[in-house]
Amino acid sequence: MREGTFKLLDLADCCAEGKSCAGNNPSSPYAAYYLPRAPGQTTPNPDEDAAGLANTYRLRADEAVVWLGETPPSVAYFGFTDYLMARDDGTGTKTRTPVFASLAETLNIGVIGVDGPMDGVKYGRRALIVHTPDATIAERVKKAAIAAGIPASAVNIAPIDSMNTHLGLEETDDTLGVLFRSAIFEDEAAGDAWLNAPPATVYRLTPSTPPAAAEPYAKATPRPKDAMNDENPTYAAAAAELEQAILAAYAGTHDATVETMTEGTPDPYACIAGEKSCAGDNRDTIYPATGPFLWPVNAKDFIIVHGVDHSQTGKATYANASVYALQHLVGVAAVSSKSWKGSAAKYLPNHPLVDKLYAYKIARSCNGEAFCLEVPDAPCPNGIAPGSVAVIAFRAYLEPGTKTAPNPALLVPDGVLRFKTK
Repeated sequence: MREGTFKLLDLADCCAEGKSCAGNNPSSPYAAYYLPRAPGQTTPNPDEDAAGLANTYRLRADEAVVWLGETPPSVAYFGFTDYLMARDDGTGTKTRTPVFASLAETLNIGVIGVDGPMDGVKYGRRALIVHTPDATIAERVKKAAIAAGIPASAVNIAPIDSMNTHLGLEETDDTLGVLFRSAIFEDEAAGDAWLNAPPATVYRLTPSTPPAAAEPYAKATPRPKDAMNDENPTYAAAAAELEQAILAAYAGTHDATVETMTEGTPDPYACIAGEKSCAGDNRDTIYPATGPFLWPVNAKDFIIVHGVDHSQTGKATYANASVYALQHLVGVAAVSSKSWKGSAAKYLPNHPLVDKLYAYKIARSCNGEAFCLEVPDAPCPNGIAPGSVAVIAFRAYLEPGTKTAPNPALLVPDGVLRFKTK
């Protein structure tokens, strides 16, 4: 057993020349597992630190990675996701192709098992997570954990898909990783304290005796999505009315552009096959987005994101809209469903569904205006320069009834309006 660390990622690292922040979610700090090499491993893992730890690592088919600790304090969302980070390109030149595709559904706040009363509370509770490609190894670790006094209910198995990974410790083997996400703490100070000093440790377990009969895990079975509860019949017309009311409010002073949105459903297996780029997808959400556009140069120009608040219709645990600088694909600012409640009343004050809608301004300068997100004129990762290429993306995280991402066909699409001074 070799000990690693569990700690926050420093996004400043992804702003260096040639680096990418992979479309980070500004509402959600990221932590990662930093592991040592396996016994006998001579091939270095990428970007090892001074202690020899790395957050992308090679793994034998009979190894396990274990997280043991206390879950965060009260928060809207948290989850642990396994990734295939990079793959050898097969040219014999030691060149690796970024993949950054999820290998399974996320072990999230809705499904994780924790120590303590069976009261549904997942905050501040002890838990153990076993990440392994082999079911026999998973059972070994589970038995050892229970023998050490950890309740079976708090032992979570996170299978690593061995059919879609090249496991091993050699130069040409895949590198893997685990990302932890959390979003919208009830007490931000308590959340920051947990994130800055997580009460958790990670371990790399390498068996001295390999299993006599391996039981490799296959491709994960997806959690089924809701096919019945459709927002459109109830809320689509109201969302359209809201868009028209916003356009009318600024018609005398600004020209408007209605942005076209993508559906934003990730396909991690296409990324593993080298057909797409995933940039760290999470199967707990979808990622509809605009196309690239130029960030306002005139400080009087602005953007309004608007639509149905999916967190109020039961289709998401939380939702947000994020601003990205395309250079480094860095998320520089975001507004979430925690903040946009009541924001649509300015445009549809008497509408019966106004509490289920939102309309939030995004600008270089808000001048104290309510329901406005001010984005600094600052370098990566803290802001975006005027005239830079930008994108706005949305997330609708974790439908409570299914414990996975909502079905995008059953959501009223979010909208983006860009306003330019006449």
